[in-house]
Amino acid sequence: MTITIGQITLAANRVEAMQVFYNVVFGAKFSSFTAQGETLYRGTLAGVPLIIAPAQMLGVEARKNRFQFDFNVPDIEKWVSVALAFGGKFEGSEGIVDEEDQRFAVLLDPDGNTLVLVEKRTAGSTEPLNAGVVDDPPEAPPPPEPDPVDDNTPSADFIYK
Repeated sequence: MTITIGQITLAANRVEAMQVFYNVVFGAKFSSFTAQGETLYRGTLAGVPLIIAPAQMLGVEARKNRFQFDFNVPDIEKWVSVALAFGGKFEGSEGIVDEEDQRFAVLLDPDGNTLVLVEKRTAGSTEPLNAGVVDDPPEAPPPPEPDPVDDNTPSADFIYK
């Protein structure tokens, strides 16, 4: 039996900023829906169904993620540029790191979760190994204004299927 990921649910403090970030940077194609009086977003991330839901609704109080997505991209400068324009930030001060077989950047999304953009290449070459495999980041509208975090929202037990 092959195990696959059926869905990822991401608990977010800044729901609007997160849906814009993942929609624009990674083409998640979100659509909104309502559950328990809250607005959630449904889309796909790298072919896997993704839900972004308010952390308070899910009863999640984590301040930083306990997982990390690594995304293989064909042109790291383009992807970093779009991520930074839509609320992403570098984690630390390293920026884009150049290694023998890859270039990578560790970023924070608008909620402070880490993610890694990776441009792989064959050893000793400056050409990306995955060039042309993944589409370029989409052309994007101007970034939205940051949304405030409402810490007074009551917590609720919620399981989404």
